[in-house]
Amino acid sequence: MVAPYSVDLRERVINLKLTEEYTNEEIAELLSISMSSVKKYYRQYKNNESLIPKKPGGESRR
Repeated sequence: MVAPYSVDLRERVINLKLTEEYTNEEIAELLSISMSSVKKYYRQYKNNESLIPKKPGGESRR
């Protein structure tokens, strides 16, 4: 299982977006993340949602 991106990285995405100097594609390339992650984190920020990663779901193992 891959660990979620840190809150610090998510905040860096938001800060870069707020400068309006970079496109989503440039931010994704600069931080080595997907463009969908950039869009998701910015959407969460605009909707006043937490940037803290959610716990993984799915079935529990016995």
